[in-house]
Amino acid sequence: MNIRLLGFKRVYFLGFILFVSCGLRCGYALYNGNPHVVELTPFNFKDLVVKSDAVWLVEYYVPWCGYCQRLAPDFKLAAEALKGIIKVGAVNGEKHKMFIAEANIKSYPTLKIFTNTTNFIYKGRRVVEGLVEACLTASRYEVYKRLGKNPDDYSSIKIKALREFDALVKNYLPQSKVLNENNDCKIK
Repeated sequence: MNIRLLGFKRVYFLGFILFVSCGLRCGYALYNGNPHVVELTPFNFKDLVVKSDAVWLVEYYVPWCGYCQRLAPDFKLAAEALKGIIKVGAVNGEKHKMFIAEANIKSYPTLKIFTNTTNFIYKGRRVVEGLVEACLTASRYEVYKRLGKNPDDYSSIKIKALREFDALVKNYLPQSKVLNENNDCKIK
């Protein structure tokens, strides 16, 4: 009888440990401690992103989402490559559910690019090269707007220089796996 009870206690204890560790894992953030990704919250979002003159790449994610977890390495590499050029941040949807609802986020991960005049959902390739290209394009258009110009107004030499810069950035980024951009964790 004591042996059976001891086995039950052991199983119960192991189950409790697994439950606690899973709960702790679900509460962690994918980008904690990453110096290139700013943790965005409802309290700092407006001041850092909305009121900013900078271009921002923002990921809305939840830690338990497999697609978010697969995107994280490329997102971190993009943040590192864009350091000093584009600001990169992330919103943990698990911690800030009301904020996610107000932002009308329907699935995870959702990527948005914010400029001082607009914001849009990024639906391109979810690899480092795609993220960097989209951010550089958004940044380039912001520069043209500030100059009161259309990108097509520039000479072919200037456009060629911009394309060469983009190619240079891409060449220094490591190759990465493509994550299917249509597979998301839907919000219920």
